[in-house]
Amino acid sequence: MGAENLPETKREKLAEALRFNEPLSVAYYLKEKLRLLWSSQA
Repeated sequence: MGAENLPETKREKLAEALRFNEPLSVAYYLKEKLRLLWSSQA
């Protein structure tokens, strides 16, 4: 089910949750990229 199938109120809540979690997801992907970089240098 995509966001386009959600009622408007649910789409607003989804957008808010995604905005709230953006810094966390950016930090996670940065951590994973650094982990791959460090493990490839060994």
